[in-house]
Amino acid sequence: MSNLSPDFVLPENFCANPQEAWTIPARFYTDQNAFEHEKENVFAKSWICVAHSSELANANDYVTREIIGESIVLVRGRDKVLRAFYNVCPHRGHQLLSGEGKAKNVITCPYHAWAFKLDGNLAHARNCENVANFDSDKAQLVPVRLEEYAGFVFINMDPNATSVEDQLPGLGAKVLEACPEVHDLKLAARFTTRTPANWKNIVDNYLE
Repeated sequence: MSNLSPDFVLPENFCANPQEAWTIPARFYTDQNAFEHEKENVFAKSWICVAHSSELANANDYVTREIIGESIVLVRGRDKVLRAFYNVCPHRGHQLLSGEGKAKNVITCPYHAWAFKLDGNLAHARNCENVANFDSDKAQLVPVRLEEYAGFVFINMDPNATSVEDQLPGLGAKVLEACPEVHDLKLAARFTTRTPANWKNIVDNYLE
């Protein structure tokens, strides 16, 4: 948990109304402690769009994403349910999958060959059959909140988060108004840009 200095707490008279608000102090854009605080209280508690539903349309489709240093895997089960998990084996913490593609019917850890069903439950733990007090119910992949919303896939690392609609009211209606065919779209290309700037600078720039 970040230890945020009182210098980075917003003043009592800060106004969240964009019509009356003013720019936050410059130190919020440069201090590492402020960024660590934001990772815990903004990114880890917000719904983040990570894919279009077409990328995970079929059983066994999977993609991996990295959010604030955490690797997340999204996979469509044979039951057609889309789920998200932390992309690490609960045994020794080895990464399970990389990139994107078609998963097998079980996800096998490359370290000790523990295997997990696509719903996150343990399928097999090699050499653990006779281990005293081994509880397979506790050896499952750790789930991450996921919602398919307005043609896109959102995840939230806060297990107690409310719905996408609650956090972003009206977003779905606006997306459908702007693009009624959003559910029929297909991913054509993807590119990644690394910008040497604080994320708030980028948001501020696009708001102008």
